[in-house]
Amino acid sequence: MANQISRDEFRGYDGGDDYGIADGFDTYCARALVFRYSGWQDDRGSHRNIGSCRFALDINLLARASGSFSEPRAGRRRPMKMNIPRWIVPLLWIMAALDIVNGIEMFFFPSAWFFKLVPGVPETGAYNMHLVMDGGTFFLAVGVGLVFAAINPRRNAIAVVVAAVAGVMHSALHIYSHAAGLLSTEHLVTEVLGIYIPAILLIVISAILYSQSDETRIAAARAA
Repeated sequence: MANQISRDEFRGYDGGDDYGIADGFDTYCARALVFRYSGWQDDRGSHRNIGSCRFALDINLLARASGSFSEPRAGRRRPMKMNIPRWIVPLLWIMAALDIVNGIEMFFFPSAWFFKLVPGVPETGAYNMHLVMDGGTFFLAVGVGLVFAAINPRRNAIAVVVAAVAGVMHSALHIYSHAAGLLSTEHLVTEVLGIYIPAILLIVISAILYSQSDETRIAAARAA
């Protein structure tokens, strides 16, 4: 049987408790709850005194402890509410759709893509169906990555970085081809709209996402 008793009963006549601890912080608090347990039992089932146990619970101490654990957690959650610019998600969806459509055309309709769908492609060299289909697989992969980035830009920011690297390499190849005289400027508008501008936008989006990630980590560290 357990019952609540007063602090004075818990403490001994000499000012100390049953364990010889005087004025301990656990029992010297006005809001301490002190409990006592006693029981009687022998091997045959009859009751006999087997001793007693007393302990104290400091409510103030528990309140301070619970507050110390909850406040840092709340502080770590708040920085995650930071918003990214609204134009990023729609733009990621548009670029993902363009890459996926281009990848499907290159993989399933390589001849039509090479000769009819994209202006200026025939002047890059002879038609190679296998090479065009290979390029389609990479466009499909980049497009799917951008879909995940559009769904959750912060968590899947690495997909934007991969797409930006692909765009930069693609742009560098075309710039080199123009410098070497391998490509004419007849279809330069198509290149600017389909290659250079998307690469620049992906670089900007990557920088924004990772700069906000750094700010979130710093804010979380300060809150902790």
